[in-house]
Amino acid sequence: MTKWIVSVVLLLNGVHSFACLEKLNSSLLYKSFEEKQEILKKLKKKDMACLFEESRWNEKPRLSFFLPPKKRQAMRVQKFFGVNSFPIFKAFEKHFFTIDTLEGDKIFGYNKSKIEFLGGPGFFEVKTNEENGDIYIDYGEDFKSIIPIEKFNAWKGRSVSKIKNNKRSIVYGGGLKDNLHQLNDKMVIGRGFKITKTLKKNKTVGYFVLLKK
Repeated sequence: MTKWIVSVVLLLNGVHSFACLEKLNSSLLYKSFEEKQEILKKLKKKDMACLFEESRWNEKPRLSFFLPPKKRQAMRVQKFFGVNSFPIFKAFEKHFFTIDTLEGDKIFGYNKSKIEFLGGPGFFEVKTNEENGDIYIDYGEDFKSIIPIEKFNAWKGRSVSKIKNNKRSIVYGGGLKDNLHQLNDKMVIGRGFKITKTLKKNKTVGYFVLLKK
């Protein structure tokens, strides 16, 4: 009851609490990449939900965060270590690359995980919401038509060789999208969601944290 009263008072006064975010960033300070991985693996769903809520006040991530100029020039995918909020198969990776499409230069990616047998690599496109500038991930495009295979094969460091759509995917199908918030200069947090057909509401399906390699 006391915590609830304090939160209401802070909200009414325009002061935002960053307890989860500050705790995480403090725990990662001066840690190696491997040590950071182990810390992130211990995050629970409630921790990620708290981090996502607090980080909405942070500066929005930029497209260049997911694929820096050096990676573009070298034609090498940018890899991120990831941890999701699911009870099993928590660790995964997201790999980002860019393709010059008929609609211009776009950033795409796919997932590398132990659940590829269920839903494939989960190709996606990184997009910007034109209304508010938010960055989000969309798994619903026709990637086999958008991404020329010869251009995809030119990227170094790939872990998949075939482009697949997610229409029939158990994991990435059904209109899945991810909202993204910046945690720090090396990390973002995502909230996976789907729009329910009956209520037309935004339903959370899980969270994940990405750490740039």
